[in-house]
Amino acid sequence: MKNNKVFVLNHCSHNKGDNSVLTYVVKKLISKNNELCLSTSSGEMPEWLNKLIGKKVDSVLWGPGDWFDYKNSKVNYYRLRIKQKIYINLFYYILRKYSQGEKLLVKRIFSLIYNKSFLRKIKDADIVLSSGGHHISSVLDVDGINPQLLDMICADVYGKKLVLWAQSIGPVKTDISYIKKSISLLIKNSLKTFYRCDQSREFLTEIGAIDFDGVSELDDSVFGLIQLLDRENKINISHNSREKKAIVAIYNSSYRDKSEELRYIENLIKIIDKVILSGYRVSFLPMQYKGDPGDERPLISQIINGITNSERVDVIDKDLSPIETLKKVSEYSLLIGHKTHSVVYGLGLEIPTLAIAYHPKTRYFMRRYGVEKYCIDEHEFIENQELSLSLVDDLIENELACHDILNIAGGDIKSRVNDEFDKIFY
Repeated sequence: MKNNKVFVLNHCSHNKGDNSVLTYVVKKLISKNNELCLSTSSGEMPEWLNKLIGKKVDSVLWGPGDWFDYKNSKVNYYRLRIKQKIYINLFYYILRKYSQGEKLLVKRIFSLIYNKSFLRKIKDADIVLSSGGHHISSVLDVDGINPQLLDMICADVYGKKLVLWAQSIGPVKTDISYIKKSISLLIKNSLKTFYRCDQSREFLTEIGAIDFDGVSELDDSVFGLIQLLDRENKINISHNSREKKAIVAIYNSSYRDKSEELRYIENLIKIIDKVILSGYRVSFLPMQYKGDPGDERPLISQIINGITNSERVDVIDKDLSPIETLKKVSEYSLLIGHKTHSVVYGLGLEIPTLAIAYHPKTRYFMRRYGVEKYCIDEHEFIENQELSLSLVDDLIENELACHDILNIAGGDIKSRVNDEFDKIFY
């Protein structure tokens, strides 16, 4: 397919990992002069993306309109909480009707409750692409019910060719049969669906969708982006030229209780003290944008306050573009990552990485690169300080050997991401 009107769905504006995925998708699409429009959680087009494209591109809010509180206002926060409860209840009803084949009714409901700008872009598109992320997943949403899933169903009931790009499918834990059937129908009606990790494969098998035409496994888009940037000589993945610096990306999770949070902070302090004593300078990389939901900076400050040699620690406080972020991360020789895309950055840039897994996909990526031994589940990281410290010791001692493993594994993984995208659009 060439020179299509492509409507890119589901982008989450306040997450640097999602912005890296979007950078890849946009970079690939504009290379063949496709006409683009984006649906983002903020409704806005990032300035760095306009610069990448070289012109202004239309952007609209997700189908239900505003969903996150970007105004940091109590009034707006409570307004959105009420709105979300109303819409989530409607989403359950829509999924029930969609599973029963009542597409005309579902389309009518969307025409009443969805914002008109979004619907106009759906109608005008030749192809609709879900950008990839926590979209069809219960990691953050009960039963996997969220605006992203419903926006995809909206594209289907309007008769559009739909591509669920890499990582659009994460496992969904639900006992509600019509939700499983709805997801199965959506995948069956889609042009292509790419899933991640063993748990996602098991979920697709459970709902009878694993053998549908166009369903296949694929790694993260950012691996493909790193290959593109490396070919353009815009990043450096040579380990020999890197300074002795470590970069740390934490996760400001709302799911930890107070005692877990204190142990999480304590363990990170111990690990960073050890890394500094091994001769590294340390930088923290916030993966959320300053002031947006989930901003890690307050938690980072607590950790730094407890570090013995805190003068050897800094924070990459400025919110860089995805390409600038990858360039910055590529300067480091060691990475400790909790947010998924920080781990993806480390693997793709061939940086020896200690991964803290809050989700099975992190372990999946580490296994794909042959370094699963340096992955520790979040709960174990919090409860077993001794194991966490021993993994750091091992990683530092075997830094060069780990880099060589990443270098050997990465070529095929990165190439396949780019090859699969090219098959769809070129």
